[in-house]
Amino acid sequence: MKRALLATGVLTLLLVSAVGAQTIRKSGRYTVIEIEKEFDVGRGGRLKVVDASADVTVTGWGGEKVAVHAVVRIKRASRKEAEEVARQAESACAKQGNTVVIEGDRLSGRDVNSRFEIRVPRQFD
Repeated sequence: MKRALLATGVLTLLLVSAVGAQTIRKSGRYTVIEIEKEFDVGRGGRLKVVDASADVTVTGWGGEKVAVHAVVRIKRASRKEAEEVARQAESACAKQGNTVVIEGDRLSGRDVNSRFEIRVPRQFD
């Protein structure tokens, strides 16, 4: 019983460290995936953008979290294909220690267009 409670507490802690939401919708011949994620970071944290073949905008703000808004447009995608790209987009934004890592290469392809809007605390590297 104690192990189950401990495991539940650890899982809850992991889920709280990166809060996110995801939507998938059709827009003409495109399927659009929007992902919102927030990461708790400490003062002096870092942002690392790796192999981004996407439009990336980074701005400072008064909040204490790193907020990521990702928009991925896929031409002529089925629901199943869109869900797979959404999973890739979710995993493209992660926290490693006090560093938020965006891996844009997970979202590359001929019919894929992606954009990341990232807000970081003003006291951030």
